[in-house]
Amino acid sequence: MTMNKCQIAQYVKQLERRYRSACTCGDLDIHGLPHLRQVAMVAGRFAAHLGEDVEAAMVMGFFHDCARIHDGGGTQHAHDSAQLARPIITADFPHF
Repeated sequence: MTMNKCQIAQYVKQLERRYRSACTCGDLDIHGLPHLRQVAMVAGRFAAHLGEDVEAAMVMGFFHDCARIHDGGGTQHAHDSAQLARPIITADFPHF
């Protein structure tokens, strides 16, 4: 899937509208929904530039910190985010 900057922005907005309620990070100052949105946008633009899967990059970028519960360090949020995202990705993006 090839997408331009505007299409990427629209897709990321759709991701946020559809999945924000599943994310526990929404109110965090650093790693909240704005962070997920920004990472998804950058991932999509990189993927488009490199000729890679833009949709997959945006989805994975959006979900990468979705289960954070604080802005501190550590790696538990990565495992928690993967567990939270797996059933959503399996159900809604089976082509990945």
